[in-house]
Amino acid sequence: MPQREAVNPHAILSGMQRPPRFVIATPICDGHDVAAAAITRILRAQGTEAVYVGFNKSAYQIAKAASEEDATGIAISTYNGGHMSFLREVLAEQARQGIPHVPLFAGGGGTILEREVAPLMRMGVTKVYRPPLDLADAVRDMTTLANDASHEQPAAVGNGAAPFRALAQRLTEIEWNGAQPAESHTDRRPLVWGIGGRGGAGKSTLIDELLLRFLRSTDGRVAVLTADPTLGDRLRMVHCYSPRVFVRSVSVGPGDSTEAKTTPLVAELRAHGFDLILVESVGLGQNELGVAPVADASVFCMTPEYGSDVQLEKEALLRRADLVVMNKRDFPQAEARYARVRRFVGDDERVFLTEAKRFGDAGVTALFDEIARRSGLLPSPPSKDERARTVGWGESPPPVPFSRRGYLGAVVDTHEVYYAEAEEEAALASNGGAARDYQAEYDRIWQTYGFDGDLSGAVVEDGVAYRETPNGRVPIARETTTGIWTPVLGLPDRDASPRQIVRYLYTQNLPGAFPFTEGAYRFRRRDEDPIRMFAGLGMPETTNARFHLLAAGHGAPRLSTAFDSLTLYGLDSDEPGALAKVGEGGVAVDTLDDMLRLYDGFDLARTSVSMTINGPAPTLMAMFLVAARRRGFDWKSLRGTVQADILKEVQAQNEALFPLEPSLRLIADMTGYMMREVPGWYPLSISGYHIGEAGANPVQELAFTLANGLTYIETLRARGLPIEEFTRRFSFFFTSGSELEFNVLGRVARRVWAVALKRCYGVEGPGLALRFHSQTSGRSLQDSEPLHNLTRVALQAEHALHNNTNSLHTNSYKETYTTPQEDDVLLAMGSQQIPLVESGDFGYIENLNQGAYGLTYLEAEVERAVHRIFREIDQQGGVLPAIENEYFRTSIQEEVQRERGAMRDGRRRVVGVNYLTSRDGARPRGELVHIPMKAKRAQAARTRAFKRKHAVEAEAALERLQAAAVSDANVFEALLDAVEHATVGQITHALWEVWGRFRPSM
Repeated sequence: MPQREAVNPHAILSGMQRPPRFVIATPICDGHDVAAAAITRILRAQGTEAVYVGFNKSAYQIAKAASEEDATGIAISTYNGGHMSFLREVLAEQARQGIPHVPLFAGGGGTILEREVAPLMRMGVTKVYRPPLDLADAVRDMTTLANDASHEQPAAVGNGAAPFRALAQRLTEIEWNGAQPAESHTDRRPLVWGIGGRGGAGKSTLIDELLLRFLRSTDGRVAVLTADPTLGDRLRMVHCYSPRVFVRSVSVGPGDSTEAKTTPLVAELRAHGFDLILVESVGLGQNELGVAPVADASVFCMTPEYGSDVQLEKEALLRRADLVVMNKRDFPQAEARYARVRRFVGDDERVFLTEAKRFGDAGVTALFDEIARRSGLLPSPPSKDERARTVGWGESPPPVPFSRRGYLGAVVDTHEVYYAEAEEEAALASNGGAARDYQAEYDRIWQTYGFDGDLSGAVVEDGVAYRETPNGRVPIARETTTGIWTPVLGLPDRDASPRQIVRYLYTQNLPGAFPFTEGAYRFRRRDEDPIRMFAGLGMPETTNARFHLLAAGHGAPRLSTAFDSLTLYGLDSDEPGALAKVGEGGVAVDTLDDMLRLYDGFDLARTSVSMTINGPAPTLMAMFLVAARRRGFDWKSLRGTVQADILKEVQAQNEALFPLEPSLRLIADMTGYMMREVPGWYPLSISGYHIGEAGANPVQELAFTLANGLTYIETLRARGLPIEEFTRRFSFFFTSGSELEFNVLGRVARRVWAVALKRCYGVEGPGLALRFHSQTSGRSLQDSEPLHNLTRVALQAEHALHNNTNSLHTNSYKETYTTPQEDDVLLAMGSQQIPLVESGDFGYIENLNQGAYGLTYLEAEVERAVHRIFREIDQQGGVLPAIENEYFRTSIQEEVQRERGAMRDGRRRVVGVNYLTSRDGARPRGELVHIPMKAKRAQAARTRAFKRKHAVEAEAALERLQAAAVSDANVFEALLDAVEHATVGQITHALWEVWGRFRPSM
């Protein structure tokens, strides 16, 4: 076709004129998809067909997709370690799938070591890309290599290992070389169903749910042909990796005829013995029929947002479709719109109301039954009465009620009113007409905390001056090493004008006082440093030893637990094909026994424990509580945090296990239970850090995170939990990076949160004070000349401390390419200890920078930018609809592209990368951390032994868990029972069976 030739006139592969086609993926238990998504965008922009199959993909899944798509190259972005074993497995799977000739490309920042490149290429990897090579250059290189390689297709393979390989090759020959479809030599003629509708109607999700029902109810084989310019439909199909499912993507761009592109391909599929063929069309306009002309029967997929009833008259496919699906039943007025479409169609037997994203949706089941009956797969359809009973089964109210969908817009309105009120009060105060006596308020503050150099009347002890007040002794001044007395709390001048006083009280105030701009508490803790170092090292016993090293010398240890990627994805160490991932990047925890080993030797009543885990967070939290009880600790004495932030997972980090709605329900169940039984614990840590690591800029990170926090308020309130109680148990987690905005990120976060909760939600208690943990920016660390990372981390630690963070993790300079060793961790701890102990910035004046002109201006501008983003999300209908609309991922990817462009053209300079580079940028000498394979096998063996020992009890406990999950019971209580006998992986699989799996999107 002319436009294809214009895109890539030199792509002559196997004697065919076709553009190269790449399959892009990240490995099993690896959610770092920023680079993979960027590669996909770059490939598409240069005219290369790019099929992104997603993150957390096994070697089998990647090779199966590449075989069926007849790819000319495979690109794997790996950042979680274990790449040597994984890439070897991909090559083996390529051979099994009949595509050993397809070039395999790999990259992973600094994770793939320079010394590993040659062994990987000898193994069979075509090319390995490492920093500082830019992604765009890497993409151009691998496209050239794929084009230049000799891809003589091997003999068609049709055995059990690669049953669809010959078919994939035939489809390519037909599409690009004009070959004629084969004639069918069987009497069986499968029914071809065309599935069309507007873009965004949920067609891919609907097809995936139909696949699941096909696989569960028949022994047959099904083919899916998807017509889409982005080739992105496969990403949504989590059930397409069965050996009984064949999926092929067809690029149909502007000006292409869907009918012309798909007719010969469908004819070929008919000749290959499938029991059912589904053909999905690109999003249609009103007068288009899409794939309907090439199908035996058609389904028109629509949503309740079709406009007025007049628009129904214009839908060409609606008039011709054999079946009509109104998807997205959770939309407002869906039932009423459904009734109107049924009246318009005139045959309510062929109109179905569905919510395809809801696992086990009865409407989708009824649709499948009808398709199966018409296709000769099932003997008869359900009765009309039975269908009436089942449609709508399992409905539950949406996490955020429709009447509350404007909550973010209301927050912005409230802030605008608040600041207008501040200016009005300031003007009135200047004329003596303000509603409050602000001068008296400020006088009381000054009389308690003010210091103007006069020590008379103060009690001086050990370099600290105290003032006696009705509420006790208060520190007002400290003496520096040079003998200068400084105030403990900096305040505006004692004779500040009324206008200045009002603005101060509205926008700043004392630390620990509304709006909490400077801090959640009045004074920094002098008896406990904010150190909370992140650690996770292989097996539970090795991580336990690291914890004891970090806790040495600290009276009240703060432990922060990093889990390995298998645990983060809710899988066990004996998961098939994943042994290389065991203990990589964190600790492997599969069982209650592992949890007992992990925290052995710690007085949990005096230790604050943080667990950075999200998808399986309730399972790990239940394990921790049961382990603590086994050790004899009263739950009411425990303190700590579990992250459990599922919203940022679906927005950025990709470690969600279940669909969003049951995930939110599980968080609510855990929060409600722990409010009663473990009152000292923060059951939800709302994380911006991982949003930032995915590529968001500082303002996006802040705005998205606060919007998520407000969304959790709405969901928990809707479930009847008391807002005063659960908001006091919220904590937050932010990046502390090098950009200017990080100077005020914590200040703005506290003020926005406090004003929103007080003015919008009526909160009066401790929940007004936002508390947050900080971590220096992992994304800013560079593999090139990594010693510069020491300076970066120290600078970022200063930013966090000046923002009055409540706890802080400082990264090791080596973390781009290895797990830190003991000396590295101690060096990283020094990055925050030296500012705290040696610099003096934090030893005397608690709020050293508060009120600085530049910072005050920056605070206001960052807050305005946050409000703009809130408005954008509000226009989407709130956070949950914005997730469905891909607002967050699109925004982050656009920012990633902008930053990459700035790096390429030099507008953004990074020392050691594109500025002041050294001729010798080699890493410092030192052993890299590797988890011995012997230890990994031992961990997997222990897990298998636990399963054997608890087999009978686990089966019963998992049945009770599933029963709770499909009822109104508290699922977290069932988890506390299940973890006694079941592993993390067994629990995850049990919930997958009743809730379904998380379905990603691009």
